[in-house]
Amino acid sequence: MGEVRQQGKRDVARRMHERYLKAKGKADKTRLLDEFVEVTGYDRVYARVLLKHGSPVRTGSIRRASRPCAYTPQVVAALKVCAEATGWI
Repeated sequence: MGEVRQQGKRDVARRMHERYLKAKGKADKTRLLDEFVEVTGYDRVYARVLLKHGSPVRTGSIRRASRPCAYTPQVVAALKVCAEATGWI
């Protein structure tokens, strides 16, 4: 079988995850893992994690915490006065 697109891989992973959890015995799980690796082209270790735990859930964009302000508004105002007094050197 050829490799599939990313969305297709997610769909395959979701369906195979359910089958993997219902599988009885090591032989069935090994067969499902082999099939999943062949279809998706994933590394065996990563494929086993996906089948065992399911696909990671994407929650949208990642929001990173910004740095806290180093200067209070009063300090910024004082720095502006100093900068203007020195000609912004």
